[in-house]
Amino acid sequence: MSNAEADPKKEAEASVDHIIDLLANKHFEEAAALVEDPKFKTKKEQAEAYQENESSDEMIDNYRILSAIVINDHQVDVKIELFNEAVGTQ
Repeated sequence: MSNAEADPKKEAEASVDHIIDLLANKHFEEAAALVEDPKFKTKKEQAEAYQENESSDEMIDNYRILSAIVINDHQVDVKIELFNEAVGTQ
């Protein structure tokens, strides 16, 4: 994240795009490892939920970054709003 401090929103977009690409390519464990999601007690539970969503109508169609705060050179705290056809926003 060499340019995260210069533009945290661009770095956040790149991070979210990477996670969505991991999900699209069925790398659920890798995606879960990168996301802190308080809905899940464990990373295994999170990865399993990602896998279940992949085969449902809840595929991510788009997202909007609500905030992006650089924590350090390797971490950005990103709050996003997800959009999908079946549910709308989450």
